[in-house]
Amino acid sequence: MIPTRRCAHVFHGEKIWYAEGWRHALEKIGVAKGNNWARLSPGQFISGGSPITNCYRVELDNGEVGYFKRYVYDIPRPQFWMLPSKAAVEVFGYAFLHRHGMEVPEVVAYGEQRRRGTLFAAFIVTKEIPDTINLMEFARDQWFAMPEPERSATYTQISGRLCTQVRTMHAAGFFHHDLKWKNILLRHDEDGWHPIWIDCPRAAHVRLRKRRSVIIDLGRLGRLAGHYLSVKQQLRWLHAYLGPHAGKKDVKKLYYEVKAYLDRRGPPHDYELPAVK
Repeated sequence: MIPTRRCAHVFHGEKIWYAEGWRHALEKIGVAKGNNWARLSPGQFISGGSPITNCYRVELDNGEVGYFKRYVYDIPRPQFWMLPSKAAVEVFGYAFLHRHGMEVPEVVAYGEQRRRGTLFAAFIVTKEIPDTINLMEFARDQWFAMPEPERSATYTQISGRLCTQVRTMHAAGFFHHDLKWKNILLRHDEDGWHPIWIDCPRAAHVRLRKRRSVIIDLGRLGRLAGHYLSVKQQLRWLHAYLGPHAGKKDVKKLYYEVKAYLDRRGPPHDYELPAVK
């Protein structure tokens, strides 16, 4: 069984956990104890490109598709000594979200390499959720060019469901801390569009000082909002997030706190902005 606690799971040596039925297929691509999986580059490169973090999409012999993401530290990082790796945090995050009714990628393997508590490498493998598109690409390439009333109806559905998710998870004390639009997948079925949270190596269960985490999550969500939505739409979303008992002052206060957070950060990249002006 893959451990889901937000902690270090190895003190010294190497350990790999597999979900039932996945070990053989993953060992065939090199995700195996004793192999140099810290340098493994299987399948199609998806993201990363840094010496530390890289992610690959892999088609496996069992007919499934998985995402292999590895974190490698050639220079020891004191902040990870006997503390959870980013891979462990992702496992924890997906487990927490799943327990609270959220649809998330299934974790099928996780592993770490440590020397006397010092982290040198970690990885996570998740199963692909087919027929999805991330929110940034959907907004840029499809939604922004939709004719009315389809455009408004689609926005109302996605924003409403996302608002419910954020409000519910924050009430449970869970904060993603990197809830960018590209880290939200959309799946479409007969009931419409369903947001799915992914890529959560900074996730945490926060018990104290939640306001800071609230601003981080809402700030990451709001980074592109000003380029796609009116101020009125943003205020309405924040009002829905706060609930019907929130007053106008509460909504405006939160809006300006999020805006101040965003003002301290760089502007969006051109590729994140609407394809149709």
